[in-house]
Amino acid sequence: MVAKPRTAELVLVRPDGSPVGSLPAVPVATPWWQDVEPVVRAARDCYGVNVIVLRLLDAELDRPPGGRVTYLAEVAQPVRALPSTGVLDDQPQRHSFARPGGPSADLAWARALLVERGLRPTTPPTQVRTWNLSSLWRVPVEGQTAWLKVVPHFFAHEGDLLARMAGSRVPTVLGHDGGRMLLAEIAGADLYAAQLPQLEEMVSLLVDLQRVWGDRVEELLALGLPDFRAPALGAAIANVVDWTRDETSAEDRVTLTDFVRGLPRRLDAVAAARHIGPRRLPPRQFSRRWARSDIAGLG
Repeated sequence: MVAKPRTAELVLVRPDGSPVGSLPAVPVATPWWQDVEPVVRAARDCYGVNVIVLRLLDAELDRPPGGRVTYLAEVAQPVRALPSTGVLDDQPQRHSFARPGGPSADLAWARALLVERGLRPTTPPTQVRTWNLSSLWRVPVEGQTAWLKVVPHFFAHEGDLLARMAGSRVPTVLGHDGGRMLLAEIAGADLYAAQLPQLEEMVSLLVDLQRVWGDRVEELLALGLPDFRAPALGAAIANVVDWTRDETSAEDRVTLTDFVRGLPRRLDAVAAARHIGPRRLPPRQFSRRWARSDIAGLG
């Protein structure tokens, strides 16, 4: 399926959060909503303004990719903008990198870390991606490229875990603090369009890493990883179902209640299956099933 082209409208705020106005929608080179590097480039090329994209506000389509997308963006320089009538709300759980001033604070942390390591930036950093799961910046430094990645609190263990896994086939951590991490570049293509042989290699790599760490549960929990073992997972699912019951229909509540009631039996069956051993699939059969899964399309 060919994705519908994307256009981006920008609602602008100053670093202190005060409103500026909006810029009319402009064509963007790629359709993926979280891909903001071409949005920043389009704003500079069309309006001569440098922006930092903070978050998505609205979209013409109910799911990506493509269509008309409205972003909130931070701008430090004077801009001739149109009046904006929308109301910008705030949420207590909103990620820091989606708030005015948040990305600038992240970049300041990265710069200080680079100075400590004797690495001098050669050109300004480039915002590459922002969405609900991460903020990603490319930071050129002398002789290499570093990547600033910032994740929400529920992924804040990522930097600690990657540092602990040093020597494995994982990114090299230059430094980390909470949800912020500075990573050395891994040269190569992004593999968004990876084919089956590459997908198989990635799956095998992931399984090998999980196998190596499979018996180090207490160490992983101490790093802050979530506990997805049966008792904790069952309790968490039941809590979510109860917490959202007023937001679901009567029919869905019945279905979810039955699901929660039968969850211990299902989890016991999964545990019992581990002792039976996996049924091995021929490699090609595995590949076809993997290729049809949603995971194969994640980027």
